[in-house]
Amino acid sequence: MECKECGSEMERERKSDWDVQLGYPQYYAYRCSKCNLLTFVHWKEEVNDES
Repeated sequence: MECKECGSEMERERKSDWDVQLGYPQYYAYRCSKCNLLTFVHWKEEVNDES
């Protein structure tokens, strides 16, 4: 998963923390290690991203 801001590789945050806060288990939180941008990705988009 690439960061839209700086193009670095983003890492998925621990899902459970965001599930509880947002109530969106179908969304994943990605955090960029370089610029710290937080992005939410729907699980369907994530699956399709691999192609």
